[in-house]
Amino acid sequence: MNIEGQKQIIISSLEEFSIDGMNDLILWMEVNGFFESPASTKYHGCYPGGLAEHSLELARIFTQLNEMASLNIDHETIFLVSILHDLCKVGSYIKEGDIYEYNKKQPPGHATLSLIRIKNYINLKPFEEQLIKFHMGVYQTYEFNKERGEYTFNEMIEAWKDRRIKAFYFCDEFESMQSRKEK
Repeated sequence: MNIEGQKQIIISSLEEFSIDGMNDLILWMEVNGFFESPASTKYHGCYPGGLAEHSLELARIFTQLNEMASLNIDHETIFLVSILHDLCKVGSYIKEGDIYEYNKKQPPGHATLSLIRIKNYINLKPFEEQLIKFHMGVYQTYEFNKERGEYTFNEMIEAWKDRRIKAFYFCDEFESMQSRKEK
C-alpha cells in the first residue's frame, strides 16, 4: 500500500476513537513526518513509509493473536498501541544517499520517548503504557543495552507475567522479522 493509503487508514481509524487531543496528535504526526518515516536504518521497513506500514501490519497481527489466544484486548487499545508504539522513530533517521543513518540530534529513548510524545497530546490507560513500555523486550533492558536501556530484566519479566504484554512484544518482533529486507 502506498504512503497516502496508509495515512488515510491510520488517520480515519484514530479519529474514530474520539479521544481528547487526538486531532492534535494526528497533526503532530503529519507535520513531523510519521507517514513518510522509515521504521529503521537497515533492519525492517527501511524505506519511506516503512514506519506506518510496520505499525499497520503490527495492528493486523496483534488483532489476529488477540482473537486466537482470547486475550480480550479491545480494538481501540490494539490499534492505538500498534500505531503509536514507535512514535520515537519520527525524526530518528536521515537519508544519506541510498541509505538511512541514525540522526544523532534525536532525543534519547525508545519506548520512553514514544510515551512522552503520545502523552503530550492524549492520555493512555496504564495498560496501554505498559504495552508500549515493554514492546522491545530484552533489547531495552539495562543488562542488554547499558547505554540506552529503559528498564531492568526483572521489570520486564514482571511485566511479562501479563501475557498480553508479552504477546505484544512477540507480535512486534514477528512483524519486524517478517518485513526485514535481505541485504
